[in-house]
Amino acid sequence: MHDAYQATVVPAIQAAGRDVNAELLAGTLPLVGIVVGGFSTGQYVPELWHILIPYHQNPGSAQMRVARGENTVTWYSMYEPIVRYINGYDQLIIDELKTYIEGPGLLGRPLAPNEQAAIGDILQKYQYVMSFSSMPIEQGVEYVRFLVDLAIKHYHFSSGFAHEPWTEKIVGGRVRLGVVTYKGESFRILD
Repeated sequence: MHDAYQATVVPAIQAAGRDVNAELLAGTLPLVGIVVGGFSTGQYVPELWHILIPYHQNPGSAQMRVARGENTVTWYSMYEPIVRYINGYDQLIIDELKTYIEGPGLLGRPLAPNEQAAIGDILQKYQYVMSFSSMPIEQGVEYVRFLVDLAIKHYHFSSGFAHEPWTEKIVGGRVRLGVVTYKGESFRILD
């Protein structure tokens, strides 16, 4: 993957008159992100790794995002529609409302920890609760497909966010999901 990046992306950056080495040091190069999740040999609890090309080109340089035993859900890329679906809001809305509430027009002071906790409790009541750990594999695959389709369809029909119109129609393409279980079978791509 790194070789393909070097052969396609780097020449395009250079053709645009940009300094690849300076952008590499500044962290402003376009990235190719790969998320690898699953079970290491002899393990019965999964882990999740994140690889950013061109930064993680050396063996052992990937970042562990979810360690074995952590029971969590992690989203990548253009996941805002998924977060809004599950939570009923996204963090940008919460941040803007907090700034408004704390501003001179209302409180004129930062929210106290107990006030923030009370707001968090209210918001949490409206989140959808998913029992990932007890889902049969078929239902888990169906749920993942639903969320991927949700994001794709959102960006297909959306004009983007009002504050970020560039988000229009940037997610899509052919979706293929894969699965592997504890039964000693090999990873397989689903139809």
